[in-house]
Amino acid sequence: MLFLPLLYVLAQYTAVVIAINASSLSWYDPQLSALHATLKEEVFARRSYFYVGGKYINGTSGWVITDQMYVEKLEPQVVLHKYPLVFITGGFQIATNWLNTPDDRAGWASYFLSQGYVVYLADHVKRGRSPWAMASSALLNTTFTDLAFVQDYFIAGQRTKLWPQAVLHTQWPGTAEVGDPTFDQFYASQIQTPVDDGPYSQTIIDAYSALLDKIGASVLVSHSQGGPYGWGIGDSRPNLVKAIIALEPEGPPFENQVQKTGPARPYGITTAPITYSPAVNLTADPNAFTKVRVNSTDPDFANCLMQAEPAKQLPNLQKFPILMLTTEASYHAFYDHCTYSYLVQAGVNVEWLQLKDIGIHGNAHFVFMEKNNMEVVPLLDMWIRATVK
Repeated sequence: MLFLPLLYVLAQYTAVVIAINASSLSWYDPQLSALHATLKEEVFARRSYFYVGGKYINGTSGWVITDQMYVEKLEPQVVLHKYPLVFITGGFQIATNWLNTPDDRAGWASYFLSQGYVVYLADHVKRGRSPWAMASSALLNTTFTDLAFVQDYFIAGQRTKLWPQAVLHTQWPGTAEVGDPTFDQFYASQIQTPVDDGPYSQTIIDAYSALLDKIGASVLVSHSQGGPYGWGIGDSRPNLVKAIIALEPEGPPFENQVQKTGPARPYGITTAPITYSPAVNLTADPNAFTKVRVNSTDPDFANCLMQAEPAKQLPNLQKFPILMLTTEASYHAFYDHCTYSYLVQAGVNVEWLQLKDIGIHGNAHFVFMEKNNMEVVPLLDMWIRATVK
């Protein structure tokens, strides 16, 4: 069984029926996947960079520019695809995620360059090479990820077993201990991140929207915290987003689980406002969503907070295909079914690929850096070729 499209059939104020139907991956070719997994070296590319977005404001010490975003363009020697790929990183990360791995193997950017794709990599607003001006942001609230968090949730969850699937993690390339060269390289790359409130999220969405205005229609590849940014970009520029590949997008709907608990993502799958039909304005009506708790019958999987029927729809996200990918051992394996089901309920054309269902085992949240990263990335390529027209 390759796919498990999990559809929650919700009746308003009544019991919930869960229907599970299996369908095949018509685009999946295991032989092609194995062939492409042989890429070992970095691939030549023409590199250029530019900035998008931003605005001039009169700060405390004079006029400054703020909210600009650094973008790096990597172009292969021969371009074979009409639409470029735009990568959107997760929390505490910058564009280096997609280059080589911490143990100096080829990264996913090199794979896609080898297949003839133009690749765009960005440092989110107020991160990395996207500077922020103190004069304009004196009270900017930032957070940083400590050593234990990185080990427990990103690369060595099998030790602390904070979620049921964590024990299955085997693919991190190294010991995940201080002093191990791979770990030290990865942890050194973590960066301070502004607290992800609605206004900050919107600045990132605006910057990526400006990028699409500049480069044209593209395929988005988002990861983790970048997932809601991808939804927001797709909502903002539905005619310029050809598809979204969401690698373990931040979730689940309306609340946090595993790392922390409590309300989150007030617009269901986003912190920033997103278009619904009927329309939602939480400022005017904080109770615009009627929610229902869907209890799991399996303790290895989370209970979900969903919309009660009839569910509000996400009309702009319905305009292009979406692939959502979940690894076997990540904390997302505990609750990604909630995010997938929410998208289905909102009328979105989404497929959910669970790596364990095609025999790829042992990965956690940073699959694109792990030992078998070149076994996984051809799946995205195959889906794009079969789906994006």
